[in-house]
Amino acid sequence: MRRRPARRSPRRRPSTRGAPAGVRRRAGISGSAAAAPCALFAIGLFLCDKSIRSGLTEASLATAIKLLLQPLLAACVLPLFVDPRSVQGQAALILAALPTGANAFVLAKQFDIAVEQNTAAVLLSTALSVFTVSALLVWLHVT
Repeated sequence: MRRRPARRSPRRRPSTRGAPAGVRRRAGISGSAAAAPCALFAIGLFLCDKSIRSGLTEASLATAIKLLLQPLLAACVLPLFVDPRSVQGQAALILAALPTGANAFVLAKQFDIAVEQNTAAVLLSTALSVFTVSALLVWLHVT
């Protein structure tokens, strides 16, 4: 009888099946915890040899929508669901005012769509959110 050769996938990952549950859990946590710093590092690498001026118009519009319009809409809709003066309401408003996340860059880079604009939006919204989030925290009397 002929033996079939074992199939091997081209990208084989190390298996943790025989490892104790604690080791598997820590491996899963550390694997997902590395995603955000890697995305920020990739944004920095992308910005090294590119200018954000090419996508500045679109990034400015996206930043204005994200930092001004989204918190305003959240403040209008929030009273329908929760008291805006409660901790949950204040947390929802603060979350709505946060800058554009690095996942926008990751998705743009993955699908090669508007990478310059997304990079500029992440950079611009992060820089300007220092002022908008600070103003919101003062307005909410958060200490």
